[in-house]
Amino acid sequence: MKKKPANTNGAAAIGRRSAAAACVIYIAVCLYLYHPYLSDPEPDRYIIMINSVVGAVGCFVLSRRWIGTFIGSLFAGGVYGFCPLAFGLASNHPLAGVPLAFLPWLFCPAAFWQKYTARHNRRIPASRFGPAAITTALCLIPFLAVIIYFLLCSKPPIGPVFPLRLEKLRPANLAGLIVPLAVKPHDFVFSVYHVPLPACLMGLCMAIASKRTGIMVIAGCAIVLAFSKPLFNQVPPVVWTLVPMLVASILVGLGMEAFAWAGAADRQWVLFCGAATAVIAAGCLYLTITKGPLYRLPTVMHTLAVVMVCIVYFMERARLRLHAVRWTLLAAAMGLDILLCSRYIIDGIGGL
Repeated sequence: MKKKPANTNGAAAIGRRSAAAACVIYIAVCLYLYHPYLSDPEPDRYIIMINSVVGAVGCFVLSRRWIGTFIGSLFAGGVYGFCPLAFGLASNHPLAGVPLAFLPWLFCPAAFWQKYTARHNRRIPASRFGPAAITTALCLIPFLAVIIYFLLCSKPPIGPVFPLRLEKLRPANLAGLIVPLAVKPHDFVFSVYHVPLPACLMGLCMAIASKRTGIMVIAGCAIVLAFSKPLFNQVPPVVWTLVPMLVASILVGLGMEAFAWAGAADRQWVLFCGAATAVIAAGCLYLTITKGPLYRLPTVMHTLAVVMVCIVYFMERARLRLHAVRWTLLAAAMGLDILLCSRYIIDGIGGL
């Protein structure tokens, strides 16, 4: 009996509808963040807003390769499109955020090509190294696009425009991973905010446990480039930080799913993430006492993250599935953190 082909039109339609819904939500978030500054119509500000929304939707679409739920992908895109690094790039030049917008989309071919060929019964081209060689080649496209973009910016007809200083990533920038609001907003802060941090850590644990090392290798290569000299003396090294930022955002979505569906087998991972977050919250409390109110909001947010993880842990201990309650808790806590802190950063930069 001949096997019936899978109905791909329905799945594609659902995917388009979910991406459209995510886009509407990101636009609403963008309007909330920038509405105090929209009375002064500056084209540069609209470019910044478009970059954030396009990048967020791109991360949403890319994350569907690994994340099965709408909410998980929604927050992955939100963390990426409205992260402190995005605002730091935009504060230097509106065109500095263009790679933020196109990078997730250019990683999609590498992420989805095998599913596409399997779904449409396409044959994989013969290769000595097999599908891995094709995936590796496709992963080079975003890196080449970034190089070409900055080379074009430096020459007519686009340029000469220099969106970013030829600056390397510094270890001090990584301090923003713990206390993003305590770092100067014009600096390039690598951070997923406070409450999503344990979800990112949980997602990292899940990725390691499931041997999803490919995205870790890509992020590691980008980090090496971020600490290296400028390529062709035109590509700012700090722009490569967007790649590990994209990976970290996807890990946040993975971690949200893991927390929402955690069972007895995941108990030690949840406990580990809660303990790590508690240590971070204690450190922020110490900084608040010794160095002043600058660390007060990070302390509050990290404490909220500890409470969130503890509730998930004790719900699992009591064998209370209540997945809808877990999702509501995770979404409310992370949403509050992202909206409050991103608005704080934008106001600190003066609306960019």
